[in-house]
Amino acid sequence: MKRYGMTGLCIVLFILFLIGTTVSAGIQGTKHDLSTSGSGNIRSAGASNTSGASQVCVFCHTPHRAAAIPSAPLWNKNFDPTTYAGYQPYTSDVLTALGYPAGETPVITGSKTVHVRTRLCLSCHDGTIALGSLANLPFGFSGDMPMIGTSGGYMPTTAIGYIGVDLRDDHPVAIKYTNAQDSELAAAPSGKVKVFNDSTTGNNYVECTSCHEPHDNTYTNFLVDSNAGSAICTNCHSNKSGYSSGVHATSTAAYNRQPIGTTVGGVKCMDCHFPHKAGITDTSQLPKANALNLTTYPQGGYYLLSFQEEGSCFNDTDRWGQTNVNACHGTNATATSKNIESLVAPTKYSGHWVGNYNGLHLATEAQASVVGGWAGANIHVECQDCHNPHTAGNTNHAKGTNQVGGSTRSLYGTGGVTPSSWPAWNPGISTGSYTPVQPTGVTSTTSNGVTYEYEICLKCHSDFAWNPATPPNSPTAGGTMSNQAMEFGNNATSSHPVAFANGNNQGTYVAPWTANGGQTMYCSDCHNNDAGAPNGPHGSNARSILYQNFNPNTVGQGVGDLCYACHAVAAYSTGNNPAQTGFSGAGNNLHYQHMSAYAYSGGVQKSCTNCHVNPTHGSNKLNLISYQTDPAPYGQYSYMKVFTQNTGAYVKANCSAFTCHNGATHP
Repeated sequence: MKRYGMTGLCIVLFILFLIGTTVSAGIQGTKHDLSTSGSGNIRSAGASNTSGASQVCVFCHTPHRAAAIPSAPLWNKNFDPTTYAGYQPYTSDVLTALGYPAGETPVITGSKTVHVRTRLCLSCHDGTIALGSLANLPFGFSGDMPMIGTSGGYMPTTAIGYIGVDLRDDHPVAIKYTNAQDSELAAAPSGKVKVFNDSTTGNNYVECTSCHEPHDNTYTNFLVDSNAGSAICTNCHSNKSGYSSGVHATSTAAYNRQPIGTTVGGVKCMDCHFPHKAGITDTSQLPKANALNLTTYPQGGYYLLSFQEEGSCFNDTDRWGQTNVNACHGTNATATSKNIESLVAPTKYSGHWVGNYNGLHLATEAQASVVGGWAGANIHVECQDCHNPHTAGNTNHAKGTNQVGGSTRSLYGTGGVTPSSWPAWNPGISTGSYTPVQPTGVTSTTSNGVTYEYEICLKCHSDFAWNPATPPNSPTAGGTMSNQAMEFGNNATSSHPVAFANGNNQGTYVAPWTANGGQTMYCSDCHNNDAGAPNGPHGSNARSILYQNFNPNTVGQGVGDLCYACHAVAAYSTGNNPAQTGFSGAGNNLHYQHMSAYAYSGGVQKSCTNCHVNPTHGSNKLNLISYQTDPAPYGQYSYMKVFTQNTGAYVKANCSAFTCHNGATHP
């Protein structure tokens, strides 16, 4: 170790003169001030001769015999910036799908002297070099400078500033900046954010000092500029498709995160993303998480999300350590319509229990290469499977339609699949072919996402998810999942009008449903929260995430049953107007005679699914009629025994099941 005896003031002035850099006096008293006067937990411990420990610049710079590092300003650290230190650069499936250049190891290799800017920062923040290990020691010291707040002289893994060598959970550095592969990036950063040119190749690179100025803490966290409205992010990420009209960019809900913003729409990117210690994929790195309140969600999020997947949506407790975060979708939400967390917990009878599938969701799932690839251990559901958080609005769909609608709708911009060839009716065997629909802004800036809600549902609830494997069991309803592309497709003889408007012009309906055969519907018109808002197939105390009773043995026998949400209960509970449901005979309303406790000899009140298929999605028979000869689950609850399908109306002779007519004559 070399030693020198210049005073701290002389050192500062001399370095400023040599490197021609204007260093703000604001570094004094900050966390980068490692002298005895520093404000951080990590600082000089002093010694019997403390003249050096009180100096500010000495921990990084020296006026004499500095380390021979290209582009480094009189560097005073003992390390080799050309040596690989085990770094794992940031990567993601999105960057790969875009063909974006991979992050590079932040060391000096060949012409990549630009990476020295990152390597110098990491010389402290990666935890591999003792903070007091200096090339040129101040007078009075020998060996490493004694420090307090360290772990054996190194930055402790629990420190806020600890980055480590696993850079997969940090904003990418030592990575090219180009909008050629990612058109959502600005052609060049705006404001004070910088990229650094590699003079040999002409490529621009993002480095630590693109966003941070280590000598100036004017804007906190040593940022180069104010981050109000996540401006540091949007200086580069300025063209995020569909984001400007989405609810997370426009919401006025209070979310006080000064100095970034005071509303959800004011904070913007930092509502959900965190530039450091975000996606912790290596469990050995978990101490990094514990320093930032990640104990509730012990693994951080992918894509620089604050927490893992749905944890970022619940945001409860948030990354700033604040509780009672009521602007997001956790249990502390002020508005009942925002509390999704309580619905997707397995305390409900049925639901999309998102917490069961951590780590499986990828943003690029809607790619042709994964068709049939999500069965078995890979099948999952996360918030981002049904919602695009960058583009989603906050309004529900208009009933009477199956279209997602515009940018104000909650499903806008989501990816899915659309059948290019609908499966034929062949339960358990039939397969179709599918065209992926890209989510807005993942790999496509031109896609508006799905047009219809069912395109989202078919990602999991069709043979797209399991072909050619065996259909998986339903996690909440029990039994094998049915192929809903077959049930709702144009090869079904009858179906609820999810994918296609049906030709049914009979029956009595409640608004907005009509009897003209032209209506369509969402899957979530039936599969919904049983307790009102928030709407959507998140969770329910009824079976199959249904929002009203659908007990196959009793459905249709009373007010409040699911079928009566669309079909007027009066048409089935009175004997008047015998033709109104299209099922009449001898002047009688035969639906009423079957569905009510009709007082005829031996009469037994029936349920809808005694005659109609369950699940009631679709059938290869007229009017969703189920036969006992149908395979499970379609004939499971049926009393019908129709041996030949009638091309017109069914007649009593068709209904000769042993438990019903059995040859007897009834009105």
